[in-house]
Order: sequence, then structure tokens, then C-alpha cells
Amino acid sequence: SGNANPRLDVTATSGVATLTIDPGVTVAFEPGASLRIDPITGTNPATGALIANGTAASPIVFTSAAATPAAGDWQGIWFGELVDPTSSIQYAHVQYAGGTSVSQSGSCVYPAQSVINDAAIRIMGGALPASQFITNTTISDSARHGIDRGWASDTKTDFLATNTFTNVAGCEQTYP
Repeated sequence: SGNANPRLDVTATSGVATLTIDPGVTVAFEPGASLRIDPITGTNPATGALIANGTAASPIVFTSAAATPAAGDWQGIWFGELVDPTSSIQYAHVQYAGGTSVSQSGSCVYPAQSVINDAAIRIMGGALPASQFITNTTISDSARHGIDRGWASDTKTDFLATNTFTNVAGCEQTYP
């Protein structure tokens, strides 16, 4: 608290640090906060992983800690380096994210927008994730995009088929 942009970083000096969140858990973020899996962006192997596998009956909720939540309250979940193959988000709900940041990604710039493609979930590592690691997840009330596919590759992993996007101000997913 007191930090202009509080954040939870998941990273290790060697190996891979893993944050595992159990089904039914709610994680609430202060204004401007972010959950960063590998806080540095680049094309290096991941030093962090996120396993957030809820169930249909007990989803994991990532939300705003504000008394009256609103779109863009917090920045969202960010993957900075290559996504670790163990990372997985299933049966989760990411809400009130997509807040303003100063970070760029490799995704295409959309008309009437700056190069910054803020989103509820941002994949900013310089290469394609190994799989569609976000499934059965609802992204709602994002102030910008749903998922920022900010990697550089001719392969465009599609996150639309198994996920739900509700009240997302920008695109459901950006174009890498």
C-alpha cells in the first residue's frame, strides 16, 4: 500500500518460481496494481509461472479491491518473458482490469490508440506461447482490451474459442 503502482512479481534468480492459486480463491488488487509473471519483458525463458486452475463450480477471481469496482481499477495479469509451459489459467474470472500503464507490447496498434495496448491479461514475451494456456476464463469490465497478444510470430494462438469476454472496451484479443 502507498505505492503508486503496487505489484506482485513472480520471478526467480534461478529456476522458475511458481505461484499456484487454489480453486475458489479471490485475489483483489489495489488501484493501479498488477500481477506480473516475469516482471521484465523479453524473449528469455520464463523465471516465473502462474497456475490458476479453478473449476466450473469454484472459479478463481482476480478483481479490484475498490469499494465500488470499475473498469481499469487495476492493470491486470502480465507475462513478461516466454510463457512457462506450466503456466495455466482455467476457470477464472479477471474483472475490472485493463488499467493505464506505460508499457508497450509487440501487438499491432489500433486506430485512435497509442502504441500501449493495455489489457486485462498481457502476454508481452517476444515469442509465441507454447499453448493456449488461458481457457474457460471470463474477462469482464476491462478498460481496454481483453487479452493483449503482444508477441512477435506469424502464428497467432487464438484465445477466443474457450473464453468469454464481457464489457471489454477494446478488442477481445489484440493482433500480434
